[in-house]
Amino acid sequence: STPLYSSAASDVYKRQNLADGKFDRAVRVLDQEGKIHWEQDKSNAKALLMEGWAKDVRASIGQGQENKMRIGNRFILATRNVDVDSLNIAARGLMKEWGLVAAQDYEIRNDRGSYLFAAGDSIQFAKSDKDLGIVNGWTGKITSLNETQITIKLDNGKDLIFDPAEYQGLRYLSLIHISEPTRPRLIS
Repeated sequence: STPLYSSAASDVYKRQNLADGKFDRAVRVLDQEGKIHWEQDKSNAKALLMEGWAKDVRASIGQGQENKMRIGNRFILATRNVDVDSLNIAARGLMKEWGLVAAQDYEIRNDRGSYLFAAGDSIQFAKSDKDLGIVNGWTGKITSLNETQITIKLDNGKDLIFDPAEYQGLRYLSLIHISEPTRPRLIS
């Protein structure tokens, strides 16, 4: 069926619903607009997701957006943390290959296990820590990192410096989002 919204109104509606966590409403409009591609096979869906994401990011880099906090305009929605993690690792691997993330990795432990981080990684904080001045949901980019100190340029422009061993809630920025659907979806 045809969307009931003009393109500009539809974009605002989708962004607002995504921001409010009302994925079902945004997904419904995106599906009506033909921007959701369904795939039954999980491994094929993941490969297509990463292919589309990589194409979009390369196009953004070509437009000079490589220094922005977030490049590209694709969201990948997945239903399980294991899928979120594997897709984030695949996306991060491509970003390293393209020189957007530094070659030197450091292992940082969080409440879901150990992950590799490097300068250039976009991150988010998954829990607040008053002592460190961290607020759950903040996002930023790692500007420097070693075994005892991490410096993050927050989206609000401030720098945050702390020992990564003191904080267990660091995550890759939600390039890949958790959602309610039953299988991964590509939104273009």
